[in-house]
Amino acid sequence: MHSQLATSLLQHLIQIDTDITLAINGLHCPFWDEFMVLFSNRWVWIPFYICLVGFIAANFSWRKTLAILLLSGVVVAIADQVTVYHLRPLMERMRPSNPDNPVSAMVHVVNDYRGGPFGFPSAHSANAWGITFFLIFIFRHRLLTWMLTLWTLLMCYSRMYLGVHYLGDLMAGAVVGLAAASLCFLTFRRLARYRSPATYRFTWAPPAVLLLTVVTFLIVAAVKSIAA
Repeated sequence: MHSQLATSLLQHLIQIDTDITLAINGLHCPFWDEFMVLFSNRWVWIPFYICLVGFIAANFSWRKTLAILLLSGVVVAIADQVTVYHLRPLMERMRPSNPDNPVSAMVHVVNDYRGGPFGFPSAHSANAWGITFFLIFIFRHRLLTWMLTLWTLLMCYSRMYLGVHYLGDLMAGAVVGLAAASLCFLTFRRLARYRSPATYRFTWAPPAVLLLTVVTFLIVAAVKSIAA
């Protein structure tokens, strides 16, 4: 009896997960197709990452800066390893865009991008949320917290829009990212006896670079969609 209820509940949650993903994926047009492809690309964010590194270096000693950067790498490594090499092979949940998934017939695929066969949990989500949570713990600054959170939420939204992840994939990735970030921050706080600075310099820089990057995406997406 209990197992039947659990199975029924799980099926209901999976259906809700699928409906939400298809609804977001269905809100497509050429302009947003181009924009979401850009936003979802990891490499286009290099200027933003460089700005964050510069901001950290400007507000922390070189030892703490080095520790923060090294532990940020550890956060990404843990999140990536756990999602891609441990949980995905175990869960084997197909991406919405996977041609072998019956749902794929209802998925709008952009530029023939489908990702790998499995997507639970999302590595994009785990990595992005891992860095976001870790830096939120480090900075303890309202503006930077909002900036990083909005950036990561939009990153996750782009993955659903492109049809390569379910909402559940992204939520599970967020949990993995939070766990990795918490582990690394607790290690940093204990070893460095860390307390966040009372004030920061150049707090305008990361939001400005992020905004400039998004505006660039909007312009490029508009040009490409018109040209198409």
